[in-house]
Amino acid sequence: MTIMGAIAGISLPNMIRLYDSMQARVAEDSLLSELQSLGATARLAGQGFLFYSAADAGDALEANRLYQLGYEVYVPVLPQGWGLFMPQPLVVHPNGVCLGGELELYLHGELYRHLRLDPPFCRVTESD
Repeated sequence: MTIMGAIAGISLPNMIRLYDSMQARVAEDSLLSELQSLGATARLAGQGFLFYSAADAGDALEANRLYQLGYEVYVPVLPQGWGLFMPQPLVVHPNGVCLGGELELYLHGELYRHLRLDPPFCRVTESD
């Protein structure tokens, strides 16, 4: 019984870390898959998307212009504890072409990954 208690005491913290790590990876994969599919979604719907998260006035002006042209504002659903920041708006045209951009993923307020969305398909790659 003592041996079983010692084994559980040693392995349980590692199992909790493994579970948290896997949960974060699944949430990240889900979000990135959603972003990568924006082009196909736009093409199928014939609807442009505008993903906007910056507070820059120049970007706001461009975002407003595209919104006036009928581009739908896209907001992904983020799991609890996650945050997302994009310094410039991500534009996906109705024909499915993504203009690209960069994004930062935050987990519990700390930078988790810095990623790049490469045009024309919003392919997600690690940013340098």
